[in-house]
Amino acid sequence: MDNKQKHVFVGMSGGVDSSASVKILQEQGYKITGVTFVGLGKEQTLQRGKNSFVGKSSRKCCSVEEVLVAKEVCFSLGISHITLDLAEEFKEKVRDPFVNSYLSGETPNPCMLCNRFVKMGALVDFALKQGADYVAMGHYSGVELVDGEYLLKTGKDKNKDQSYFLALLKPEILPYLIFPLAHKEKDEIREIIDRSDLPLKGNKVESQDVCFVDDDYRDYLRDQGVPEKKGTLLLNEKIVGDHTGVAFYALGQRRGLGISVGQKVFVREIDVKNNKIVLGEKPKSKVFRVTDLNIFSKHFKEGNWEIQIRYRSSRVLGEIKFLDENTIEVLLSEAQEIVSPGQYAVFYKNDYIYGAGKIKDVDLLDA
Repeated sequence: MDNKQKHVFVGMSGGVDSSASVKILQEQGYKITGVTFVGLGKEQTLQRGKNSFVGKSSRKCCSVEEVLVAKEVCFSLGISHITLDLAEEFKEKVRDPFVNSYLSGETPNPCMLCNRFVKMGALVDFALKQGADYVAMGHYSGVELVDGEYLLKTGKDKNKDQSYFLALLKPEILPYLIFPLAHKEKDEIREIIDRSDLPLKGNKVESQDVCFVDDDYRDYLRDQGVPEKKGTLLLNEKIVGDHTGVAFYALGQRRGLGISVGQKVFVREIDVKNNKIVLGEKPKSKVFRVTDLNIFSKHFKEGNWEIQIRYRSSRVLGEIKFLDENTIEVLLSEAQEIVSPGQYAVFYKNDYIYGAGKIKDVDLLDA
């Protein structure tokens, strides 16, 4: 069927990648509506600016500045733009779990929850109800039909690959997703922007960090009402100092411990129940459990997989064993540093994602 008969809603952050995605899809003949969600406050009515933010660069997605740039891009291309208030969903599905994860002694990854429930959750639901045929995103990853199943795939640009961040997407939405940058390199995208008449530059700074945390996540936790709760720091089973609350520390942390013991020490364990933090050598692990599974394929079974335990980490070979229908045990072929509860393990084969889940219980190797 001719692309002109297909209506695509494009998630727009106001950045280079989503703007280039709109440009690419328009050239392919799709009917396009740009949509940007606001997740940090009450509904905001944003009027089209007059290039007010051209040349400026917020490092936070979903900011007012970025919404205005997205509107400018759509205006320049003659397409409509919608600002969608998803603050309630964002708080319930992303911000609150972020706080609760730290309270539980975990290290959260809010971007993965945002992609599942907001960016490609509530936003996709909205688009399809509005009559969209597809929803497009400017991620460096892809979706392909493999043996009758839709699977996420690593993007061509390995340095920018974002498939890991998408591993919690609900499998049933994959047939409706388009990733225009799946087969593009970042340099190609910058050139597309610079050759166009779009109101932004190809070297525009990318958004980084957690969008709802201004600087230090500890300050955010305090702003959310998390109280300080004094406890003990242990090294070799001896008390060497006090901590201000388990929520304000992360596994593998070295700086900001407030003690001097004559050697480099790291947070090895966070004991929430007893309000203790155990220090020592940098934590390493080979065995851990994964729960809250998100499975894309009937072929995700016990055996060997390529496993990624955090964004930007290299995949490592490992063997998985199902403990029950929603929990697996992972045995890595080689020890990895700082395998953190609260982060996610993603299981790849031939650059396709077959499953993912939340890292729960981790067995530490002896120091």
